Amino acid sequence: MKIIKLNKNLIEKLKKKAFKSKLKRSRICAHKSDKDKIHEMFVCLHNDTYVAPHFHKNKTESYHIIEGKVDIYFFNKKGKVKKKILLNAKSKNQNFYLRLGPNIFHTLVPKTKYVIFHEVTDGPFNKKENKFSQMEIFKKKRFKL
Repeated sequence: MKIIKLNKNLIEKLKKKAFKSKLKRSRICAHKSDKDKIHEMFVCLHNDTYVAPHFHKNKTESYHIIEGKVDIYFFNKKGKVKKKILLNAKSKNQNFYLRLGPNIFHTLVPKTKYVIFHEVTDGPFNKKENKFSQMEIFKKKRFKL
């Protein structure tokens, strides 16, 4: 039996690991393997990270913010921003949870030094199903909003 618990000490370790990592992010996987039908992760993004615009072919994805704030941007196929949604762990009036359907181009942009969230998506993991933007706007430079 695998039991996963998360506490403030683990969150601080996630932050330190994200800060030291090349990509400025870290995660704890609650699922057992890439072959599991459900993937649950606790993710930390440092505000210097870059999450390339992407979509997940035929998979849903949800984010439940535990700490911090993050903007999630949604794009059309030509790379135009169609919508932005702020997720905020502490606000009474703002959203702290979001669920995406499949095939929606999106990216995450941290608005605080760190954002910690619980991510859930369909498994099994298949790298070929994650589609990163091939749009010229994203090839030429790092996406900044």
